[in-house]
Amino acid sequence: MSWLMFSRTAGPRALRTLPSAYSPASLRLSSKMASATQWLTPEEREQLLPELKAAGWEGVEDRDALFKEFSFKNFNQAFGFMTRVALQAEKLNHHPEWFNVYHKVQITLLTHDCGGLSKKDVKLAKFIEQAAASGKRHACTYSRVIVIDMISVLILCYIQRFLTLKQKRTIPWIQAMRPLRTLRAISFIRGLQVLSGALVRTLKSVFFVLFLLFLLMTVFALIGYYFYGSPENGDFKNWGSLRAAFFTLFSLVTLDGWTDLQAETDDHGFRSSRLFMIGFILLGCFLFFNLFIGVVIINIRESTKEFNKGVQAEREAMLIQKKQAILHRQQTHIAVLMEKQITTTLL
Repeated sequence: MSWLMFSRTAGPRALRTLPSAYSPASLRLSSKMASATQWLTPEEREQLLPELKAAGWEGVEDRDALFKEFSFKNFNQAFGFMTRVALQAEKLNHHPEWFNVYHKVQITLLTHDCGGLSKKDVKLAKFIEQAAASGKRHACTYSRVIVIDMISVLILCYIQRFLTLKQKRTIPWIQAMRPLRTLRAISFIRGLQVLSGALVRTLKSVFFVLFLLFLLMTVFALIGYYFYGSPENGDFKNWGSLRAAFFTLFSLVTLDGWTDLQAETDDHGFRSSRLFMIGFILLGCFLFFNLFIGVVIINIRESTKEFNKGVQAEREAMLIQKKQAILHRQQTHIAVLMEKQITTTLL
């Protein structure tokens, strides 16, 4: 059974560290840090601590600290929770004392600089509650989806016996939706989560690009309708109505048989149609289509950068945890050796 235990305390060196220059900015920063690490006043304790105690946090005997034990389904879920807390602790520069055995995590919060509870402990405790609730909610949601999926499969298997012939015609439509269950693979692969999240974030930009393309097609459809859609001597088949003009422009955007469309318009004697169609292809296809692809690529690149930053932060947090665990084992080993030396000298 694996276990981790590490703590962070302020040593004598911390009392001797002084800023090299007393600029106004450094004085303001030090005053903010001092106010954040001050003991909680009686009024602040009455205002802030009841909410935490209602969430399960308890006082520690002979220490002005808060303690709570969290229990998860397995070690992976517990370690993921510890990783999120470690990242937030690094941001706040305030580290908890905790002990982990398999799926249980025991956390003790206090500020060593002031020797008791401060606003930093309250802030970190609220984040810990959010992190624990989000992890358990995700696991519960995943289990619920699996149960609902199994029930739906069983219902589809046995409900066909009680349906009429007309009602059974809807079964193929329901069965056609079942392959969509494979989309659940996105929740297992972080790379797919990043890609799908980037695509979702691009919807707004993509909508604006498509709206601009629609305005461009509207302008060119009206021009084509008035210039080439005459019923007497025009290309009525491709430009005789706005619906036909939009369909023709859509074929030009996709470059599907645009040379045949150009030849049909040329047969009616419209030499200017070449410049018209080539201009629309340059604007609609190359400009807007490439703009659409560029927007998607930019969002995917930004999401990839955020994903890499998160992975790097998790690695740094795990490295810090390993260093603290090694440091704790060394301190424990030194303490045991000192005790043995003291006992041998006394004997």
